[in-house]
Amino acid sequence: MGSFLIYTSAVSRASGSWYDGDFDGNCMSGFGTLFSSDKLQFVQGTWRDNRLIDIQSCQFIDQGADKWTIYLRKQADGFLLTFDEDGFTARAQLCSRMPGVDFASSFRNIKLAFFRNLTITCVISDKLQLNRESALSQFKKALEHVIYDSINSVDFAFVLITLRKFLKQNSSQVILTELANNTSVPDNLRNAAANLLERENTLSNRRLELLKFSRDTMPSKLNVISTVHSVYADATKLHRQRLMDKCPSVLPKLIASISEVISDKIIYVSKADIEVFHHLASLTKEHCLLTFFESLHCGLFEKLDKIDSSCSPSDIMPLSTPVYGFLFKSFFEIISEISLQAENCSIETMLIQSDGKWKLLDEIRWNQDRKNSRRILLTRESLDCQYRFIFKLLRHFEPKNYFLGKKFNYDFKVMSVEEDPEDDSWVLKQFKKLRNRIIGKKNFTDMPEDRQVWLYILDHTIDKVLLKNKSDSKSYLELFKPLLEGHATFLSSCPTNSYESFRVVTHNILLFMIQTYPLFQDSEKLTDEDVVILEKQMKYISKVSTDIKSGASDSSDFRNLMEEYIRYWGLRHLI
Repeated sequence: MGSFLIYTSAVSRASGSWYDGDFDGNCMSGFGTLFSSDKLQFVQGTWRDNRLIDIQSCQFIDQGADKWTIYLRKQADGFLLTFDEDGFTARAQLCSRMPGVDFASSFRNIKLAFFRNLTITCVISDKLQLNRESALSQFKKALEHVIYDSINSVDFAFVLITLRKFLKQNSSQVILTELANNTSVPDNLRNAAANLLERENTLSNRRLELLKFSRDTMPSKLNVISTVHSVYADATKLHRQRLMDKCPSVLPKLIASISEVISDKIIYVSKADIEVFHHLASLTKEHCLLTFFESLHCGLFEKLDKIDSSCSPSDIMPLSTPVYGFLFKSFFEIISEISLQAENCSIETMLIQSDGKWKLLDEIRWNQDRKNSRRILLTRESLDCQYRFIFKLLRHFEPKNYFLGKKFNYDFKVMSVEEDPEDDSWVLKQFKKLRNRIIGKKNFTDMPEDRQVWLYILDHTIDKVLLKNKSDSKSYLELFKPLLEGHATFLSSCPTNSYESFRVVTHNILLFMIQTYPLFQDSEKLTDEDVVILEKQMKYISKVSTDIKSGASDSSDFRNLMEEYIRYWGLRHLI
């Protein structure tokens, strides 16, 4: 038996294989190596009669999307296998007799026969798998970051709805592809999805399915669906709990309602919606008003019930508006003041539930125990007017009726008078000019309604209470043009939605105008000194409004200032 390199009939000429080793006659016998024609693939070991009886090592090339090198070497009582050099390393077992392996066949057939007889028993390292696991971890972190750290409730809901749609897919790669290509998804999540998709495609191209794994060593398949489902479930659960934690304890039915909303719809309820009820509950603990608040949140969830769970969040969120709480605060202050001045009147009698609807007192009977001066009568008339008008605003803005883009039907009376030279209401024309000069025709109507609403109150009360006799009001309103001008500027240019400041400034301007109206009704009786004092007061009022807008002052300063001015004019006749 000799040892030499030969192209022999013992190996099929069709296969183009080479054998370098020992022979016994024309048979491969002894130690030797069978090579492919290009010597990139080989089988090395002990042979007998052209059959491999003890393998030492082998190497194959897998012609997939990339050329992967598979190397197997005997080690102790098993084999060490590497795939893609050291990219994949594992321990393996081979059937000792290698049934079905025809070494006279092509190396492709030899390779496949080897794999049928080989079993992976322990994966030592798998770089591509680790890379994919790392990418999956980054994807999950990006997903959680977008959901849990989202300040914008609309973005939060949008991402969850997008994920919910993906849960209907049965392919991780489809989900990742759609996420990576969805321009509405935040960039960090899109990039994480694209990176994971790239890692998964690389892993898939390696074609590990050629190898047979034991049950304990089978590589895990990418399951983005379970990741998305888990994050979605955790996010909705956490969101629901956060909403419940925010609920005021005096409204237990609100907590119950949140706990009962299905997961597909709870995402439409934002923290801001619950903060409206938290704000309301902080204003009063009156039983009848708490009952009123409960009817409000029932209305919110009735509206939510009718919303399709596939609706775009940007079309319907938020479900409520924070201005409601500040309007109610004004309403509560007004009914509290009325109850002090009216006969047999209380909060319970001024907001009545009848036939499932909330109504107002038909008529307020004021106390007659003291002389009703013109100033007192106007104040009461103003309270009655605001009581009824603000309740109309509350109905419009209550959660059940509130929808984005739905406007309150109001036509300005004081601020939209046509410039008719024949109209004797000259001062009303000045309001129109004022409006156009300060905030412009277009900007006035484009002002967000949660700011316009304070102008509604101002405009409506002036019209109904002070302009009944317009001829008597001309010179009076002209005197206070700077005050109204400053308020319009404040509402239109304040950089933040400082609802409490808007509210306080509006009502104190009204209070100032109502209570000084009898004093200034006949401007001919005003002295030059009075006019100078009033002009200085108007100038300082504008300064305080500017300070509020810039944050250098707060609304309580404005309230205190107006109270002192009212007090001054009330005592002016004593000077």
